[in-house]
Amino acid sequence: HSPLALQGYLRMLGSESTARFDEQQIRVLTQEFLRASERWGERIKQKSIIEAAMALSHRKAHPKLALEVIQQAEPLLNDANAKYWEEALMLQKPLMLWEAGDQDQAIELMLKYRKKHPFNAISNYHLAQMYEEQGKIDEALTLYAELVALPNMKDLVDSKFDSQIDYM
Repeated sequence: HSPLALQGYLRMLGSESTARFDEQQIRVLTQEFLRASERWGERIKQKSIIEAAMALSHRKAHPKLALEVIQQAEPLLNDANAKYWEEALMLQKPLMLWEAGDQDQAIELMLKYRKKHPFNAISNYHLAQMYEEQGKIDEALTLYAELVALPNMKDLVDSKFDSQIDYM
């Protein structure tokens, strides 16, 4: 098997063509991907686990499976890994907890992430959405107000409110 096959697996994990797959089918595909990565050494295997976690979490179709792979990837984060992976995984974990129904844990982790990365617009936007869905409107509006002060984020926030009649 060529290492190029790993990219094929990864594309399938993140693809809309597998959207009709149930959780067990995605789990099997993930396991096949990770087994295929093992033959190329420890570093490629570690990178593949992290990439699988990211691909699964971006799809949001199977949050519990994504959380399992995120938890498998977390111990692999170290100084040798790019800082990007750590930050991306630590942002995806609360989003998957939210999708899986664990709202309190999701907000707790999102607040922890925000404390470490206070100017990350994406995390602040997701946290505002979480607060809004919980009915914590004052907290949500405070975050949205912070976001509109950032370049390019005002348009995103404006489009959110413009598209919802009940905000007018």
